[in-house]
Amino acid sequence: MGAGKDAISVSDNAHDVTVQWSIFAEGTPQDPITCPSCNSKGGLIKYDTTRVTVHHNLFINEIDRQPLCAWWDTATANPPEAVCDVRNNLIWGYTWGTNIRAYGTANVVNNYYYSSNPVSALEVNVNEGGVAYATGNYYQSGPNMDVKSNRATPFAAPALTQTDAITAAHQIVAKAGARGTAFGLDAIDLARILVVTPVQ
Repeated sequence: MGAGKDAISVSDNAHDVTVQWSIFAEGTPQDPITCPSCNSKGGLIKYDTTRVTVHHNLFINEIDRQPLCAWWDTATANPPEAVCDVRNNLIWGYTWGTNIRAYGTANVVNNYYYSSNPVSALEVNVNEGGVAYATGNYYQSGPNMDVKSNRATPFAAPALTQTDAITAAHQIVAKAGARGTAFGLDAIDLARILVVTPVQ
């Protein structure tokens, strides 16, 4: 799904949401001259939002927010539970990867990251009071993103079948998006899938 500023937003007191097996891709600039950064952002999860599960999605060619997990811009403390559980996603061709900010809380587990031009050390970014449990994440040619973890144990999250990051990446390439017995990926989504080549 191509989009404008954010491909998906979960906000304003939303709880117990699952985002799964989807393709979120670069959007069309709203105004590329006056606001070149107003497009191509993956997912905003913020504003009194908790227990959002994001798994087995392809985020491709997004500038930022794969996803962004945050609480409030004016917060001074973390919520008592996870804003996001982000696991087994494939994040490809980004500038900034997954962001835990503004006192957001998240598990960031077994995701696959690849970009030919990332901002240094921002595949997983934890700042502004954010708290993240990060483990098992894989970057095909670069740093260990799990060093950004600042929590020793995971937040409570729904049980789901998960794999290591590399296996998940191949599953996503094979299955994510609108696919069924009577329909399949359109030409645009198929073209995006074809450029993704996770390691074996």
